[in-house]
Amino acid sequence: MTSINREHPSVGLASSMAAVIFNGRPLTPDVVIDETWFSDPLVCENLNEWYFLSKTLAVGAAWKFAIGNGIDLVTINPSYVIGPLLQPSLNLTVEMILNLKDDIEDVNSSIYTSSDVRDVASAHVQAFEVPSANGRYCLVGHVTPMAKVLKILHDLHPSLCPPEKYEEANPSEPTFQVSQEKAKSLGVNFLPLEISLRDTIESLKEKGFLKNGQELLSALDSSIEETLKWYVLSKTLAEEAAWKFAEGNGIDLVTINPSYVIGPLLQPSLNITVEMILNFNLCLILKM
Repeated sequence: MTSINREHPSVGLASSMAAVIFNGRPLTPDVVIDETWFSDPLVCENLNEWYFLSKTLAVGAAWKFAIGNGIDLVTINPSYVIGPLLQPSLNLTVEMILNLKDDIEDVNSSIYTSSDVRDVASAHVQAFEVPSANGRYCLVGHVTPMAKVLKILHDLHPSLCPPEKYEEANPSEPTFQVSQEKAKSLGVNFLPLEISLRDTIESLKEKGFLKNGQELLSALDSSIEETLKWYVLSKTLAEEAAWKFAEGNGIDLVTINPSYVIGPLLQPSLNITVEMILNFNLCLILKM
């Protein structure tokens, strides 16, 4: 997104707290993370945190390009984004809400940092409309002990978290905070965590991911199936365009068309076809 209401071109970039927080400094109770913090690529690499590394390198390249070309760059850095879904499928950070009860190994030591999608959207709009907007903005609504988050989820939808998961926990206070001072200077008023979680759950119900107190695997399969249909369309159109270009330019084109690709992973992250093995989406595979 760009703005022309300034002396120099202005560009807004949706970044992430992943590019802010990982610099090797311990997150002790007296720490307040702010816009002066930058993730260290070497720290990210040593921790095998490839998502954080990619975000750090990407925003570093963006700043280098902006400075070299006289562009006023503004970056918005949210944490885990939750809230109502616009799209029919799950995104990663909202899907985490469905799986928190299983993914959290130590409730006592776990901290949940969250940003409401509506606050993130507001910050992006304000970054263009407020003339004084500049530089980086940390956009974290809440830093919350995981036990508190799980209790709220249980109250909203009991199947998401059994009481024993949090009742015996003795969580400490958040070990750190994230400054909201600069974000609030844009006019961002952070929504309460309870509202964000409530509206997330309501959206999951509305879109069929939660029903009658149980997560519906069929709804997840339906979402994946819908995604795959668009994937098939994109591949069909892309190959058609490639053949048209090749024939029009005298190029000998050879295409390789595999099915679902499985086998040893080279990369540290999952691809969708191998992830399907973990999720036992075999019925979906057979239907296609």
